[in-house]
This record gives sequence, C-alpha cells and structure tokens, in this order.
Amino acid sequence: MYKIRFFIFTILWSFSLDAQNIITVASSGVYDPNDLMFDNNGNLYFTTLLGNQVKKMDTGGVITVVAGTGSAGFSGDGGPAIAAQLDQPCGIATDTVGNIFFADVMNQRVRKIDISTGIISTIAGKGPGGYSTGAYSGDGGLASAAALNCPSSICFDKTGNLYVADGLNRRIRKIDITGIINTIAGNGTHGSTGDDGPAFLAECSPNGDIHVDNTGNIYFTENGSSINKIRKINSLGIISKIAGDTSLYMYNGDDIPAHDAHLNPSFISFDSDNNIYISDTYNDRVRKIDGLGIIHTIAGNGVGSHSGDGFPAIDAEIWQPSGLAFDECGNLFIGEVGSPPYIRKVLFNPTCIPARVPETATPEPSIYPNPATSELNINGVSAVTNYAILNITGTIEQSGTLKEDNNSISVKSLTNGIHILKLIDYEGRKTVKKIIKE
Repeated sequence: MYKIRFFIFTILWSFSLDAQNIITVASSGVYDPNDLMFDNNGNLYFTTLLGNQVKKMDTGGVITVVAGTGSAGFSGDGGPAIAAQLDQPCGIATDTVGNIFFADVMNQRVRKIDISTGIISTIAGKGPGGYSTGAYSGDGGLASAAALNCPSSICFDKTGNLYVADGLNRRIRKIDITGIINTIAGNGTHGSTGDDGPAFLAECSPNGDIHVDNTGNIYFTENGSSINKIRKINSLGIISKIAGDTSLYMYNGDDIPAHDAHLNPSFISFDSDNNIYISDTYNDRVRKIDGLGIIHTIAGNGVGSHSGDGFPAIDAEIWQPSGLAFDECGNLFIGEVGSPPYIRKVLFNPTCIPARVPETATPEPSIYPNPATSELNINGVSAVTNYAILNITGTIEQSGTLKEDNNSISVKSLTNGIHILKLIDYEGRKTVKKIIKE
C-alpha cells in the first residue's frame, strides 16, 4: 500500500504546485458531455446531450451508462433507466439520498433515476416531443401534470426544493418538497430587463444552467446572440445581474468587473468559498468571479483545441467548455464538447487523494456472447458478486451469486429480446449492462 500511495504522490507532485495544471481524465465514452455532477460517493455523473444518455465515471475511472439507449425518443418510464429513450438530456442533479434527476430537454420533462432500483420516472412535465409541443401550464398544481418547454437545467436547495430553468417558457420554476410547481422568476417574455426588481416581473431567458449557493441565492445563465448574462435571485425574490451584458460575447479581457465582461456563459459552479466558475463556451475559457466581483480566466487561452495537459490550465487550449463540477478535494472537472470531446481536470489540490478513491481501479467484468442464445459468460469477476437479470419492466427474471474470476450462467429460460444484467459485488460496486437473448 505504501508503494502505491508513494507512486501516486510522486506523479501528482511532478505537476507544478504554483499553478493549477490541467490534465485529461476521460476521452473515450464521453460523447458530447454536458452537465457534470459528483454524488456523495465520489462518482462523476454526466449527461451526453446529443448522445441521449446519462453516464457515470466511477472512482476508478470506469465509464458506464446509467440511462438511455442512445436512440433519441421517449420511452421507458417505470422500467430500467438503461433501457429508456431520452432526447437531449442536459442539466443533472442529485437529492440527499443519491437519486439522480435530469432535464430531458426535447421530451419537455424532468426525470428521475431511483438509485436503489435503477428505475426511471417522470417527476415534472407532460411531454414528450420536440420544441413544437412544449407549453406552459400547471402552476399551483402537481409538477407531474404541468407543462414545460425545453427545460435546460435543474438544481436542489438545502431543504429539498427543486428549481427548473424552463428555457423556452422564459421562466424559473420551483417544485417544492410536496411536488407542487410554481413560477418564481420570468414573465414569459424573451429578454433581460427587470434587474433590481421582483424576479417574477422580469424578462429572462434561462436557457443555460441554474445553481443555488450555500446561502440560498439562485443563479442562472442566459446565453445567445443578444443576451449573455449571469443573473441572481436573492432570498427576497429580487433579481440582479452578476456578470455579462446584452452585447456579443467576444472576449474583452480579465481582471475587470464581471459586470463589464463579455461572456458566453453556459454552465456555472461554486467552490467551497462560494466563488463562481463559468464555462465561457464560445470564448473557449473557464472563468472565475471572485468575492470582489472581479473576473479572471482559470483555464483556456481562447484557442478552441485540445493541448496543454500537464501544464498551467490558463495556458492550455480547451474547446467549448460545458459542465463544471468540483470533487471533494476541490479540483475542478470540465466537460469539453469540441471535437473530439473530453473531460479534463484542473488540479487546484494536486496532492489530495479523495477518501473514496481506490488506489487501483477495478476493471469491469467481460460479458459475452451478446446476443446470447443459451449461455452467458461473465469473466473477470474480482470478488464474490450477486447478479440479477431483469426484463425491460424492471421485473427480476433470474438471480444468483457469481464466484471470483470466470462464470457461465444459463439464459435458456429467458424470453427473446432485451434484458438488463445487474452485478453488485461485496464492496457495493455496480455494473449494469444491456444483454440480448436470441
């Protein structure tokens, strides 16, 4: 164990401690990464907007699909999330017990993945189906009966209320812990007037991200050809501008008041000191607003490309940064939707080893043949593991225990079609795979 830890420490120490260096943590399997989120166990979840999936990168760096077949559409509520169809999932959040919520943009819904069962359901919006079928209705009633119009992002506050950036309805909506939805900002008109007045009377265009800070203030981004701003709604319901303006987003410098900065803000995040971090997407930079309201670039030199790993992030080339998330060490993870897409990490705390990160990654078992006719081989099992095979409605059809290393199980009794194989080892590591019986 000592040798492993010393080796990790030596690698991390090789990066400069005086500047925040950048490295790539994932490339394959991260098609079009949008919003990023860490759960309480240190796993990184991210949505793939055009890939129509929700994915997970565990603490060992292994990426798996947790929702979506990859085919755009709407299906699957009440069954395994991995067998459901999504349509441009974007904003993602988790509740206090680890359930995963995401904005299913083109299905006009907010959907939930139950972390214990893997079952997907709709908790807000009546979709599905494209921009043309989005609508606005339902305030004062259950969110599940309300209509949304291309919700782009979601977030929870400390008491469990869920906030939705209801993009083409030009509103911010709140779903309380009883499931009732109401509008808290936006009068339904595209624009950006009304600052320093009641948020529900203001124009707004919340087509980007939304976050709640540690004191309950709500922040959201507006980005487009004429509005590129970050705005705030305080505890009294007053809306104000934090950064950006209504001009074009072309970069106009750093170390200036954020109010005067030209931005193309898509996603935002907060560090432990409540500094605001911004994906300045078409400026190919990640920027920070400090406690004095001054803006700085912390990653990206303005060139849309991929270079600079192992060197200061501010000198690196990044390409259309998207979602942002901090791990428990305070290191910043960045999605990049440029071609090819990446997830990269800015090492604010390079010598920190997260408490939940294993010293060596555990590879996933190999599963073959797939499709299978009579026998399914599950090889490379690292420890005693329980398995279950479920049908697309979530009903367990077959279950048992696998031994360490190589296994073969009969699937003759399964009906032909799609099934879900779930593996859980004694340390709680989960593997979920789609299998086909022929």
